[in-house]
Order: sequence, then C-alpha cells, then structure tokens
Amino acid sequence: MTKTVLGVLCLIAISSILSDNLDSNAYAQNDPNLIPWDENRPPQFGDFQGVPNTFPDNYTGDRDDFRAFTWSIPSNNWMWQITQNQPCMYTITAFDANAYFDKTSSWIKSEYASDTYLLNHEQKHFDITEIHSRKINEIVANEFLGKQFACPSLSGQSQNDAINQKISQDLQPVFDQISQEMSQMNIDYDIQTNHSVDPQMQKEWDDYIANSLDYYKPYKDKQEIQLTQETEQSTLTCPADYPYIHSDGQCWNVPEGSQTESLLYENKQYGFSINYPSTWQKNEILERDDDKPNRITVVTFTHPSQTALYMVGFAENDLTYSGLDDQQILNKMKKEIVNDCSECQDIEFVTTETLTHTNGYKMYYAALTTTMVTDEGTLTPLLGYGFIPDGNDLWLIAFVFFSQDFEQILDEATLMGESFTIFDYKGTQQTGSDIDELNEKGLDLLHNDKYEDAISIFDEIIDKDPNYIYAYNNKGLALEKLEKYDEALESFDKALEIDPTFVVTLYNKGLLLGDLERYREAIPYLDRALAIEPDDVNVLDEKGQALASLGSHKEALEYFDKALAIDPDNTIVLFDK
Repeated sequence: MTKTVLGVLCLIAISSILSDNLDSNAYAQNDPNLIPWDENRPPQFGDFQGVPNTFPDNYTGDRDDFRAFTWSIPSNNWMWQITQNQPCMYTITAFDANAYFDKTSSWIKSEYASDTYLLNHEQKHFDITEIHSRKINEIVANEFLGKQFACPSLSGQSQNDAINQKISQDLQPVFDQISQEMSQMNIDYDIQTNHSVDPQMQKEWDDYIANSLDYYKPYKDKQEIQLTQETEQSTLTCPADYPYIHSDGQCWNVPEGSQTESLLYENKQYGFSINYPSTWQKNEILERDDDKPNRITVVTFTHPSQTALYMVGFAENDLTYSGLDDQQILNKMKKEIVNDCSECQDIEFVTTETLTHTNGYKMYYAALTTTMVTDEGTLTPLLGYGFIPDGNDLWLIAFVFFSQDFEQILDEATLMGESFTIFDYKGTQQTGSDIDELNEKGLDLLHNDKYEDAISIFDEIIDKDPNYIYAYNNKGLALEKLEKYDEALESFDKALEIDPTFVVTLYNKGLLLGDLERYREAIPYLDRALAIEPDDVNVLDEKGQALASLGSHKEALEYFDKALAIDPDNTIVLFDK
C-alpha cells in the first residue's frame, strides 16, 4: 500500500493481481478520527475536535478568524489486474473515491458550539467533498476502467509498485482537475453565503448541493468491472502503444504475423543452446576474464538499438559458491557483482532470489539499478545476473538495458532466457556430506572443551573448502576459548569476508569485543546484525550491555525492553536490565 498526499487529496493506492484483492478502505475504516460520508449521519458538534485557529499543514486557503473550520478528505482507491503477460498488460478493474471528515483537524469555536445554522453550513462543506469524490468516480469509470495499459518498466521497483505508480501518474491530471474544482466551489460557497451569514444564499446553496449529490448518485459507490476469460477480449481496449489485437486475444505493437523471427544459437563445445531474435546481433567472442581466468564469455547478443546486451558465460570447475546455502550464495553474489562493476555508482538491488528455470535448473538471480558516468553522459541502466550451478561448473547469464522504455526489449530477453538449454546438466553444486560431518565432529569437540582438536578439524575443512563459512566461525569460537583473542577475531573476519551479512559471526565478533571491553568497536557489528535480524534477542541484549557499559543507560534500557517485548520471560535479559 502506498500513500501520497496531493493538496487536499489523500491518495491511497491499493492493488492486487487476479483475485487476491485487498480491502482498500481498511486504512480509513480503522481510523476513529475519520468519518465516512453518510447522508444519514452528517458530522455533529461533537465531531469537531480540532483546536480552533489551527490548520493542517497542507491547507493552502485563507486563515482568517473563522468561527468554524471543516477539513474533509477524498480517498481514492483502486484495484488492477494483469490481463496479459507477453507483452505485459494490465487493466484497472475497480475504483472507489470516498469522502472522509477529519475530526482532529475540524473545529468550531466554543461560543458557536450550539449554532445549528453554522453546523449546517459546515456539513455542506463535507457534502462538497462527497460531490467531487463522485466526480472522480465518474471520470475514472468512463475513461479508465476496462482499458488495457502496457506495464511500465520496473526502474528499480517491484511490478506491484511500478504499476501503482503508473496508475497514480495517469490519474493525477484527474485528481488535479477535481481538486481545483472542489477548492473553487468551497471558495464560492463561502463568499456567496458570507460564511453562512446570508440565509437566502445559504438556502440556495443547500438546494444546489442536494441536487448535485442526487445528480452524481450513480457514482456514489465503487465502480468496477468483472473480467472473465470469455469476456476479456471483447471488454478490453488495447492502448495506443500496443494497438494490435492478435488472434490470441493479446495486444501487440506490431501487426499479427510480423513478429521478429527467432533464431537458434547452438554451442557444442560448451554444450548449450539459446534462441534469440533475428534482429539482435550475435557475437561469439570467447573472451576470458583477466581476474578469473576460468570464467569465459562465450557469446553476446546486442539489440539493434544498441541499448541492450545479453551475455552467456561459463566457468569451469568454479568453487566460488561451494559449501554455501542459498542465502549465503545470494549474499556473496551481490558482493561479487559490486566488486566487479567498478564503473557502477549508487548501486541499488531490485531483487535477489533463487529461481527455478523453465528447464528445471536452479538459478540464483539478482537485478539492480545503478549510475554510470561515461564520456557520453550519465547512464542509469538496469542490470541482471543469473548464476546456474552445474556440478562443479557455473553458467553465467547477464543482461544490461540502457533504454528507459525497455518493455519490448525485456520481453525478448525474457524469451531468450527461457529458451536457454544446457545439454548435459549435472545439477547444483553439492556441499559434500563429508564436510558437513567434519563440521559436526568439530562442534562436538568444541562442546566437550577439546579446543585444539576442534581447531584441527576446522582447519581440515578449510583446506578442503576455503569458502565453508561455518569453519571460520567455529574456529573463532574455539580460539576464543583458548584466550587467543586476536586469532579469534581474525577467524571471524575471514568468515565475514565470505558473507558480510552472516548474522552468527557478526554477533560472535560483537560479543567477543564486548567481553574484551572494546564496546565502541563491538556496537557496529551488533548494529549490522540487527539490520538483518532486528528481532534477535541475543543481539539486542548484547547491544544493551554494550551501551550500558558506555554509560548510555537510557538507550541500553530501550534495547533490553525490545528484547523483552519479544521474549518476556528471558531470564538473562531480565537480569541484565
């Protein structure tokens, strides 16, 4: 849910895909300070609970010595549905504008608290808001509902947020228009009635407002359409940028039969194939990475506009991610991407996730936006990386889009990715049960106070797999027990080199630094752990102890209280507090 304040318009954007619809009025219905417009329940004297002569921050009208002030809010809610995937299309299926009376911002001076004539005048201000809410419903129902729109480029956002933002932008002119009309009507109403002092004009306005409410009564409630598979094609209208309806009922930006031909690229040396659009330029470059010579870029495909590049690479016997679980692989993948993209600035990851390829391959995927300063100017591309483990080997898929309007390019690139086929897929890299068993053996020795023997086991693991993060963490614990504190800290640091977000090691290093009374050094590691796991009671308790040791008792209590809110019966935290 997003919330944007536009003048006196409070815009609530609620959406969902297909049938997973949400209650878009929940925010207002659950706010006791907001009263929905109801012809049978207009605001009463007791509803004006604001402080006289105070006004909301976004109120832009006169601030004269009024006898009363009414603040009411049109709330606009919508739902949308994806109606087509290739290319992506959506339609707004429901829209509902409602008026709400804000009790805490509306007021009547005490000397007028029983003036029913004045109360009627203020009630009509609320009616004016309702009239214009219905006007919004009318415009959206006639001009937006049931029409298809091309899904926007993500630009660092989720699809949900991107479509909500696009709808908000498309509806903004409507909101601006109605906001201006509503403001002008309120001004005219006050001037012509002299703020209710002129009874004749007040009567004329009462009638006019009542007639307007009746005229827009068909748009009082939520406006919506029901989409079914049988009626979608006949109900929906294609947008101007995708005007052609094909026989599949989908909207396209080219006439049917003129879609780009797909070509097959097959590489028997490395054992894979991929389909690519005939308009893209193929370049089989076989270029090795200077820093990682086992990694090779096999082939690239360039869009004819030169604004997109798609790459397939291969790394033989690549153990970079060996011994790591899915989350550790994603974390290390992010770190590798940041380190390798030396020209990237202001990197922001859009997503990192584990996916299953259409051919069943396990893929680790990351997408990010960044800023690149070049001789041609500043660029803000979208980059995507996919790693597919294949036994001890690694497939590397990457793309970069420089265009700010790349929906069609993304569609083509998506089809390329889905067609990628490995001839002799061996599956994901295995961590190796022997290493896991060794780690368990080392932990048993550690728990039985056989620290030197445990360290030998952890060293054996590191020799077999230098990226097995648990070995460094557990070795650090054993060294700490032997009071070899500097070596323990060094072992913790090696673990964090593999995964800077590994909460267990962040906590262990912060704990050791605290035990060494190096509290100021400990706190940054505890903060990093809490940024990832904000509800970790042990970390909250240790942060509280560190703050207390530095004399920051008030802050320390806050962390103890946070821990106890999660685990009220934790005797350690209770004792430390």
